[in-house]
Amino acid sequence: MKEYLEYLTKHLPVRFSKRQKQNAAAWISDEMEKQGYLCETIRHKKYFTSVRNIVAGNLKQAKTIIVVPYDTPSRVFWHKFLYYPLDGNLSARKSLFPMYVPIFLLYFLMLALMYGIPYFMPTPEAVSAAYIAGIVLLVLIVALLAKGIPTRKNAIYHAGVAAALELAASLEKEQKRNVAFVFTDQNSGKFYGAYYVRLRLDELKKSAQVITLNGVGAGGELVIGYTKGQKKNAQELIKAAGKHHRVASKSMDSEMLVQSAMQYFPKGIVVASGVYDEKHNLYIDRLRRNHDDQVDEKQLEVIVSMLKNNQK
Repeated sequence: MKEYLEYLTKHLPVRFSKRQKQNAAAWISDEMEKQGYLCETIRHKKYFTSVRNIVAGNLKQAKTIIVVPYDTPSRVFWHKFLYYPLDGNLSARKSLFPMYVPIFLLYFLMLALMYGIPYFMPTPEAVSAAYIAGIVLLVLIVALLAKGIPTRKNAIYHAGVAAALELAASLEKEQKRNVAFVFTDQNSGKFYGAYYVRLRLDELKKSAQVITLNGVGAGGELVIGYTKGQKKNAQELIKAAGKHHRVASKSMDSEMLVQSAMQYFPKGIVVASGVYDEKHNLYIDRLRRNHDDQVDEKQLEVIVSMLKNNQK
């Protein structure tokens, strides 16, 4: 586990640009192939968005499919950002202010500068040149914000990938036949990575158990979120963790699935971690602000052991 985390932190700390994702996909595929998995990188394009998913194992044969985000997110320029791994709708509502207020503040600042420029320019030509420069700068800033600026510290995003790789290495030969992995791209907005996993499963007419690792290794509480009809599977997963480890469960209704990858897996399970707010909603508070530099490795070990023991 530690080796995977160290490699991701040192060599693949950011997986945001096309090249960075290509490098990450190549490394993940190599590591999975070392464990005996056949890997396939599946590319898609949706409008202006490119998607690069990595499939390890046989989706048609698998009884369990582990879905893991492998890309890293854009930076949020605000002092507080809360992510709710079991509630996409709540996450979306809580993120509106920190994501868009800085953009509006920047816009009004640019307007103030443009209207204030004439008072400091000696000639009309200089005023015109300053206006043009300001407009060009504003367009560049808006374009940059629309594309996003990568977050540099992504420890919890490394944790999910490391846990999946460690699980693959720990599985017995027979277990590997029954467990497939999908490392997904584009894990924000429309969640196109998960969308294409859903399309592939529908093409295969496959109804395997889907388990998503979302925000694991954050420390605090370890919680299994389950959708309609999945309570029994969640309880079996908790039992597989062993009685010495505290693992909670939480039912996820249809409203909690929207604005998240789980909207495409309405009969799935989420493994997540974090702390509870006053309304008992699980959240993580250090993502996307370059404060994400700590991982609870013991918690990851519990998750790997739990997922392995859950395989019959």
